Amino acid sequence: AFKITRAGEMMGRQVASIENVPFGIVDISLAPTPAEGDSVGAIIEEMGLEMAALSPHLLERLKSFYPPNFIVQNPIDITGSATIEDYKVGIEALMEDPQVDIVMPWIVLQNQTMNAGIVDMLNEVNQKHSKPIVCGAFGGTYTREISQAIEAAGVPVCRSVRDWAAAARALVFPS
Repeated sequence: AFKITRAGEMMGRQVASIENVPFGIVDISLAPTPAEGDSVGAIIEEMGLEMAALSPHLLERLKSFYPPNFIVQNPIDITGSATIEDYKVGIEALMEDPQVDIVMPWIVLQNQTMNAGIVDMLNEVNQKHSKPIVCGAFGGTYTREISQAIEAAGVPVCRSVRDWAAAARALVFPS
């Protein structure tokens, strides 16, 4: 399973600017670029991974916790307004689901609710569970600083969807 978050307007505008496309076309929660066929799901499948079927119990548990604008399915989309607690609840639930082999949060660090506390939370969850976690995040200086701290805590962070999927594959199917 993996969790991908929508980056919100600020991040959407930044990605649109980088990709040189009008804002509103780019949905980075589902596609790393505006190119046709370049979707997270397609990339994950290319890497030989498949999304886990989440249990109805887990889905109900998350729906009872999250606000209605969060999309509770696989992938879970907790939106760019998510807090560290929102991430923790989702990651912990996925860690406990026997159908899930790896948890892949895409972390959005552009809002004020996401601070260095994400490092402690990921470290705590990583120490508590044996399933691997591999994060994805892209952004500016702040994102790079937090990503480095997450990596120092033992959780890899990738800056592209393809690297994120390749890292997950390597963790699930080590050679």
